[in-house]
Amino acid sequence: MTRTRTISRETHKPRKPVPRQVAVAMELAEEFKRHQLHLAERDRPASLAEFDLADLSPVPLALLSRRGVIVSAGKPLFDLLDAAPDDVVFHSIPEFLRKQDVGAFFKFFNDCRSKGRTQRAEFLMNARERFPKRVLLIVSPLPGANADRMLFRAAFVELTENEQRTSDPRIPQQDTRLMEVIDGIVWEADYPMRFTFVSRQAERILGFPARNWIEDPDFWAKHIYHEDRDRVLQARAQAVKKLNSHVLHYRMLTAARKVIHVKDSAVIVAGAPGWTKISGIITDVTDVEQAREQLRHSNESLEASVAERTSKMQQSLDSMETLCYGIAHDFKAPIRALEGFTGLLIAEHEKDFDDQAKGYVARCKIAIRRMTELIDAVLTYGRLNHTLPELIPIDVSSVVNRVLQSLEPEISQTRARINVQMTFPRIVGNPYLMEQVLTNLIANALKFTRPGAPPEISISATQTDAQVGRGVPAEPLVPAEPSTPSSFIIHNSSFIRITVTDHGIGIPHESTKRMFGMFQKLHPVAQYPGTGIGLSIVKRAVELMNGRVGVFSDPGHGSSFWIELPFASEK
Repeated sequence: MTRTRTISRETHKPRKPVPRQVAVAMELAEEFKRHQLHLAERDRPASLAEFDLADLSPVPLALLSRRGVIVSAGKPLFDLLDAAPDDVVFHSIPEFLRKQDVGAFFKFFNDCRSKGRTQRAEFLMNARERFPKRVLLIVSPLPGANADRMLFRAAFVELTENEQRTSDPRIPQQDTRLMEVIDGIVWEADYPMRFTFVSRQAERILGFPARNWIEDPDFWAKHIYHEDRDRVLQARAQAVKKLNSHVLHYRMLTAARKVIHVKDSAVIVAGAPGWTKISGIITDVTDVEQAREQLRHSNESLEASVAERTSKMQQSLDSMETLCYGIAHDFKAPIRALEGFTGLLIAEHEKDFDDQAKGYVARCKIAIRRMTELIDAVLTYGRLNHTLPELIPIDVSSVVNRVLQSLEPEISQTRARINVQMTFPRIVGNPYLMEQVLTNLIANALKFTRPGAPPEISISATQTDAQVGRGVPAEPLVPAEPSTPSSFIIHNSSFIRITVTDHGIGIPHESTKRMFGMFQKLHPVAQYPGTGIGLSIVKRAVELMNGRVGVFSDPGHGSSFWIELPFASEK
């Protein structure tokens, strides 16, 4: 038995219809007449059966005109809207929607009409003297109708408060249960952010019932922390415009007025002009943000402590450098005096010296010269430790030529044969440091020769991988970052290896690892003079140029000292 409910109109004062209302009423009446004539002319019993089916179906059904007017409906729809048939039939769907949803409905309905296929959307529909009901509206066009007389079949699936989406056949029951156990707020919305589904975790995380998100279109935006609100809304609008999945980090206010940090990950699940559906999950990352903030504070404290210690260390180094220069100056003064008096002694009394006295004077001159060399070498090494050189592209060939010219007396004296590679790749380094390095290596090759054999030296360069090395490398230190011109590229994966090879006495294998230390000498000064600091200067200078240094040697047959420096090429 069909039960209808009539809404009393006695309490309402009669109003004079305005021309606009009269025009709409006449248009609706005319449209209904055309619909009835169309059914009669086409003799469509199947369409007439729609009227009977609407009463028998457990799901509210209705026929809609091309303008969204309900031209036929059954009792389940009247019960859903808690209204009499006269208050439903020949009324348009937007009359039962909230004002802010009317535009979204027409975009949805026009999309269904233009594409000619079933569309789904969720709306809040007003029921008399009751809270709005969440309804899944499924609309599909009836086949075989002209564009002017197109009809649509509509189903109204009510979504209860506790199971807002379980009636949607697209989402299995197990997926709904999974949403409730996920440690985050699973949500779905019709842009611009009219939420159609929010999981129960929203109440646990924020303290507000999930229905607040759906009933209040501005709930989400209002509970974004005010400092983040504009940024988040603009970022989401840009992402939806481009149909891009996105992740937003922002702060929200809970029911207890507590600020929490959230991570909002969203994907576009459907998109059409003016009608976009997005889904996402909001997770509470407050603990992570607090840990990150503590880590940031710890890093700042550590950096401040390191800066303070570095400053103190720099002051100590500056004081040490001043002390070293002072000591060197103080040492040089008596040495110069000693050298001067020794020269006067020889000039004025050499004729009175016997052979033994002359030997003593010669020893004094050698000792004075060696002491001067040691002081100069120590000062040179000290200056390197306080140097931050400018690194620029270098033509190695020109550096090698300058070094050979400066060593011309030693080369002529030893009758050395030197083979130099015709061309050298360009490297990134410092010209002054490069001259010091090559001068020390070539001078050692001229010095440590086999008795009676003239030195044979070859200088070559090859391109190599930074991870490839031969022989025993000196352990590199991490230098400070020097300045490098931006007009050149440093290929970190490509280095140039410059090798100085001799056919001299070689180095015992057990001594190769300590060759680059301070004051390391393997032979007596009388046999091979020197300070024992030359290779230490080489190592430090190469490190300042972001390079490496090493040696491989065959005792009795010679040694090859190599340095690796970054390869440079023009952009």
